[in-house]
Amino acid sequence: MRSSSHCASDPARERAVSSTLRTEVVEDCRQWVVYLLLIDPEGITRRRLSAHRTEREALLTASLVQRAAHRRGRPPPDGDLHPG
Repeated sequence: MRSSSHCASDPARERAVSSTLRTEVVEDCRQWVVYLLLIDPEGITRRRLSAHRTEREALLTASLVQRAAHRRGRPPPDGDLHPG
């Protein structure tokens, strides 16, 4: 019988489980910018993903990123969104 009690107390694992990914679309210098927000108990990390000429394109990109994030699951505990 395997014991998983050591996993429950791992702070990196708890941070990954309690983190949330969101997207944000902001108008900036006549462009629409898509940001990825990683929200966890330690704070918010904001990363610029792309800029678009129209709000519609930016909203579509944000929607696709959200869907891909939900499909792939939680980010790695170290917060690296692009491993390798």
